[in-house]
Amino acid sequence: MKAIKTFEEHTIVNTSEIDDNWSAEYHVNKKKGLNPYVKKGGKFVEVKTKTIPKNTEYLKPEKANKYNEIADEIIKLQKEQNKILK
Repeated sequence: MKAIKTFEEHTIVNTSEIDDNWSAEYHVNKKKGLNPYVKKGGKFVEVKTKTIPKNTEYLKPEKANKYNEIADEIIKLQKEQNKILK
């Protein structure tokens, strides 16, 4: 039986790149071009604090903007539905 070689992806972060946030997940995702976002009111809001909440999603800014556009439309349509029912 032949052994299959596996390779893992490694991301190196230098200590000079670490400001006040020591989260490995944060720095690895930043290197990949992903920013931390938290859902508030049905939309994604970028995290601007030094501490990263546990419910953080890492997304590219374009995907977060697209999600928020769709969320705006959903909120608008739900308001219209409520007007019809009342």
